[in-house]
Amino acid sequence: MPLSDQPNLFPTKSRPASTLGKNSFSQSARIVFALCDAIGNKNESLALTNYNLFLQNRADHFYLLSMLGRQLRLLVLAQKKALTHEKTYTQEKMIPQAKLWTLLELKNAYERMVSLEESAKSGEVDLEIGFLPFLKSLF
Repeated sequence: MPLSDQPNLFPTKSRPASTLGKNSFSQSARIVFALCDAIGNKNESLALTNYNLFLQNRADHFYLLSMLGRQLRLLVLAQKKALTHEKTYTQEKMIPQAKLWTLLELKNAYERMVSLEESAKSGEVDLEIGFLPFLKSLF
């Protein structure tokens, strides 16, 4: 039997072109990046707005924590003027944000984030409940 005559055992769903690039993951990623930037800029109002969007999108809190950890690490590197290995775009975003933080604030934020993540992974805290107080503690 020629290949073209064989039944398709694994059909794929087609999507309209208008939805390409707009799947829930890319939407979630955009929200997480906006939330991390709002935190980096110490913009509490925007951070809370983006966190509300994050919740509405049912995004993954562990992904958010990993991206926030990256953000805090980049802010520390920016403070220490050690971002030379990062893209120019990242440098341009991080350097102004880093000026809004002290190294002690960044260290404390990172320690609280790690503590929250450990508590969530051990089952002590539900991240949907525990993240908001952590978020508010950053401002």
